[in-house]
Amino acid sequence: MSDAPEANVDWRFIATFCEVKNRATPMNENLSYLEVAGKSSCLLYAQDGCHAAPAIHILGSSIYLTIFYCSGSLSTCGFDIHDCLEQFLRILVGLSYERPSDPHYPSSLGVDTTLHWCRLQKGDGKHWVKQLDITLHNGTSGQASKRTIHLIKIIFISDRLLGQGTMVWEAEMFDGYQSVFMVLKDLWINLLQKYTEGMILHLLNEKGIQGVPSLVYEGQVRTPLVAGREILANTYFIRSLLLRNPTSLPCDYHLHVLYRLITRPIGILITEFHSLRELLVAFLDYIVAHKDAREMDAREIARILHRDISLVNLLLAWRMKGRSCHKTWMTNLSLDQRNLLKERINELQWCGVLADWGYVVLLPATADEVGPDMPLTSVLSQNASSENQVLVTNRESAGAVPVPTPISQLTWEDEIVVLSAKEWDKDKCNTIDLNPLHRTGIWSWMSAKLVMAGPKQPIVHNSLHDLESFFYILVGLCVLFEQPGKVKSDEALAKCFDRLFNTFEPSVLKTIMIQSNLTWHPSVLNHISPYFHPIIPLLEDLQREIVVPMHMDVEGRFRHEGTFNHATLIQCIIMTLCNLPSDTWVPYELGKDSQTNQAKQCQLEVGVDTKINDSNQVKSPPDGELSNDEAHPEEMPAVHRFWFSERPGYRYDPAA
Repeated sequence: MSDAPEANVDWRFIATFCEVKNRATPMNENLSYLEVAGKSSCLLYAQDGCHAAPAIHILGSSIYLTIFYCSGSLSTCGFDIHDCLEQFLRILVGLSYERPSDPHYPSSLGVDTTLHWCRLQKGDGKHWVKQLDITLHNGTSGQASKRTIHLIKIIFISDRLLGQGTMVWEAEMFDGYQSVFMVLKDLWINLLQKYTEGMILHLLNEKGIQGVPSLVYEGQVRTPLVAGREILANTYFIRSLLLRNPTSLPCDYHLHVLYRLITRPIGILITEFHSLRELLVAFLDYIVAHKDAREMDAREIARILHRDISLVNLLLAWRMKGRSCHKTWMTNLSLDQRNLLKERINELQWCGVLADWGYVVLLPATADEVGPDMPLTSVLSQNASSENQVLVTNRESAGAVPVPTPISQLTWEDEIVVLSAKEWDKDKCNTIDLNPLHRTGIWSWMSAKLVMAGPKQPIVHNSLHDLESFFYILVGLCVLFEQPGKVKSDEALAKCFDRLFNTFEPSVLKTIMIQSNLTWHPSVLNHISPYFHPIIPLLEDLQREIVVPMHMDVEGRFRHEGTFNHATLIQCIIMTLCNLPSDTWVPYELGKDSQTNQAKQCQLEVGVDTKINDSNQVKSPPDGELSNDEAHPEEMPAVHRFWFSERPGYRYDPAA
């Protein structure tokens, strides 16, 4: 077991495990590997800050050591316990005394030692949380200052053994004036992914694009090695320590570096919407942000296409400063309609934030869409290749300038460097961006054309595919819920939502069912609960504009004859908001109390300020420092938290 600050022991505190079988046969060897892989997946999912999982499998008198990490796995050859007693004891003793909290132990290779436990005073008691120290640079003066960040709770951990190993936390930082609440994300990024998410957010923030996260901090993660030395965590270094000559083996692993991103504000999933108007205005925020990023007006800066529109990337943020009411899209409305709609949008406490910009494509500033030289699928491999170069510095030479180095010439002394957000246009290696070479998104919400794309069938991912995903998500929410905060019964979900959207493999069933008039009404619209009936005309308009024009020609090529675009979708939502009944503008929680509901409606009609008054004023931070635009979590209204069950996390109660 690993060191832990809590008495209860579960998967969070297991350091390693052993799988035993009575005989060493090829079948048992494969079966044992699959079993330890499954348990390693559970271990990595349950332990935030853990990036590698060692495991032992004993087959008869033979023993194997396997280490799973985001780039793949490494296994020793089987050796007999009786013939190699010293090696067996070394493995057994090393794993038995494994202490991930101690950076001087080899096991720290798999544990992020920049995160450490501390006891935080909150309310009447102390609570165990994890914390880390970072260095922030003032936006105006460039002066560096150290900050301590407390990780309040886990938001997400990837359960995939191979990939980016994404971990996301809700974090709190006190900047000397007030507490600032942020989202911290750690992930292993592919060095052949030309633009990091930090670079993209830097560009979006620099151009003032609303409805996207604000970049607070980005950089590589350093982890202690031995005797006070630190390294920039990367998968090549892990392999170079475990293998005597890693470059002599086939390059069939992913060359990743550990990357940290901190953004604001903290959001909740769109599934926690409180009213129909809040849902539609949030979608308006998402689509306008997507359009603005796609059509950034700048000569020297390329435009940005998101390419990963899915339910988990649509967030609601609480009381964001300076939110847009989208008045520029209301020119077709009468003056009274325009003023009333702006007033009601401005009164909303939650607004939409389009998150996860890690799979974007930068479009040429003069092109309408991605060029023909940037196919979606390709026969090229994303594995590390000797033809590719990365930026490296020598670990022994402080302050050395990074130089492009072929992957085949890497040594364990090399520090692999990722360009910072402000250096997005200074790629010295002329890296081929991997993002356009792959489909991105979640099968449930992916456009029909992308789902049907097979191997060696290049398809250009364009903005229409993202808009189609927005439509599927809106339909999915309408057949998922009875009302805000209440998911339909399992029996009701099996009739529509599960068939169309609850899928983990490529499927165009949702498109077929929505497109055909034979199935659109009986199989989809009839399963929408009465609460969502006011927006059925919107869904029908979008169905006619987006899905109906799709067809296959005689040569089997996908066609879309419509002229649908961002403006069409935005205008459809604007008109729907104007025609919504008054009661749909009221948060559903208040609808249970008729007197409260009427009072709220009166406030909406006369434009009374319903914001929460904060009697505890704090000092304003100086220019260039972080400010907390959103409210303290204690001021936020209760949210449903039904979509994801609470993971075992930290013993931290904000209300304590």
